[in-house]
Amino acid sequence: MPWPPSLSRPGRGISWIGWTFWAIDGTEQTAALLRHALIRTLQLPLRQAGITLIQIPDGDSDTAFDTRQGLAEQLLRSRRTIGRDLDGLLRAHTRTTGITLPEPRTVSNPFDTALVRTGARLLTGGTADVSVEELTDAWRSVWTGPPEQLDRITDAHLAAHHAGTDLRTLSPLAHGLPGLVHALEHADADLLCEAVRACTKASSTLLKLLLEHTDAGILTELMDDVMWDH
Repeated sequence: MPWPPSLSRPGRGISWIGWTFWAIDGTEQTAALLRHALIRTLQLPLRQAGITLIQIPDGDSDTAFDTRQGLAEQLLRSRRTIGRDLDGLLRAHTRTTGITLPEPRTVSNPFDTALVRTGARLLTGGTADVSVEELTDAWRSVWTGPPEQLDRITDAHLAAHHAGTDLRTLSPLAHGLPGLVHALEHADADLLCEAVRACTKASSTLLKLLLEHTDAGILTELMDDVMWDH
């Protein structure tokens, strides 16, 4: 197949399609390329905002906290989609053509302002800068699933806290984006490739179905499947 090598030419970014081929190959060389591409992609929002990882301070001092909050605001200023309901726009547009798409089962708008602002603070400061209540409130503002699901999450955090455990430390963003990048830098190569293969399987399946079926009904059918939300 001639096109996969073109995905990784010097000076060009590589999409998740190229990542899939590197992950399938799974050699030491392709795992190193995959690791580099993942880390570079994770830092893309920072680069667009003119921020580097080294600028993000750690520690719980007031100065470090205020710096991270400022960097989060700087990160948000470079995001053009904050607050925009792209999913809603898609549904509204299809309704004008006589197609009714299934309503969202979990989150109505992943670009909601409150949710994105909380996410920016998680990227710069990790879970130490965002309380469970703040995070839950941000999700609740866009949550379309059963309300008791969020209540169970809050109850689990409170119960763990009373037992002397902080469940937030289990989050991939427990230490913000710097912590996530550090984890990827030291991740086992085989496990990294296995994780990418698993994560890209659904995306590749959806893309294949969308490309092979040109009728509008395929989008309705795919969005009605739980895999779409996942």
